[in-house]
Amino acid sequence: MAWLRIALMLPQNFLRDRGELDLENPAMAYVIAGVVATLYLAFLVLLSGMALPTRPDLDFGLHPYYVVMLSLPLLAIPLTGAMIFFTARAWRRHFWRRRGRIHYTLGTVAAVAYVPFLHYWNLLGYRF
Repeated sequence: MAWLRIALMLPQNFLRDRGELDLENPAMAYVIAGVVATLYLAFLVLLSGMALPTRPDLDFGLHPYYVVMLSLPLLAIPLTGAMIFFTARAWRRHFWRRRGRIHYTLGTVAAVAYVPFLHYWNLLGYRF
């Protein structure tokens, strides 16, 4: 739920700041969190698509559907590290009110906890 809320806030924060990306700007933290949340949610949607009876088959090699699906967490992992950086920075520099910092911290904890979960189920990368 934290990822969905962050993903929905991404366009609002990005448009409010007119696309200016700056490490000193607190909105940059929400842009990164929004991208991470969107990548992880897209991965979950594509993963749930594998449960459909019309899922792509592995007749001759790896289907491009699986390549795209398994690439999304790999793109999100470095950005998750950036979220850790911004979480520490938000608490040190008091970017937002306490409620906003707690919300961002919970989103970061969810993103960090998702990486070992994906690793346990062999969903990081192309391990077959």
